[in-house]
Amino acid sequence: MLSGLLHLSSEQIGMVIGVAPSTVIRMNGRFRRAKQNATTSWGGDRRSIMKVDETAEVLKTLETQASKGEVVVVNQVKVALEEKRGKHISLQTAYNILYRHGWRKVKPDKEHPKSDPEKQEEFKKKHFPRRYIWQSIKHQKKGDK
Repeated sequence: MLSGLLHLSSEQIGMVIGVAPSTVIRMNGRFRRAKQNATTSWGGDRRSIMKVDETAEVLKTLETQASKGEVVVVNQVKVALEEKRGKHISLQTAYNILYRHGWRKVKPDKEHPKSDPEKQEEFKKKHFPRRYIWQSIKHQKKGDK
């Protein structure tokens, strides 16, 4: 660096920093090689635990289960990702991967599409008759004690 800035020779630089001229030449060579390697771009995401393609492959296997009507739980995703990676991952990481690939939480319906409300009411009346109507003490009127 000094040779470029101050136009000094290897002998002069060696005298200034207290080393032999051959050491100065070696140091300049290392500096140039390091500079060339530093110009290459790292690129990519260094925080991801796996590549996007690898996680997509794992989710593809779970997608076949989901398409059959089975419920896919995050713990299943977590276990599958841990098997693929070979290391432990947190539950939040599994959620983040699902979000990255466009998956979302789906709540099941409160009732089955083929359910019959009349049959359900008949079943309730037949098997669970109400013998007494209970009322909590808080809701009683003051004079009803």
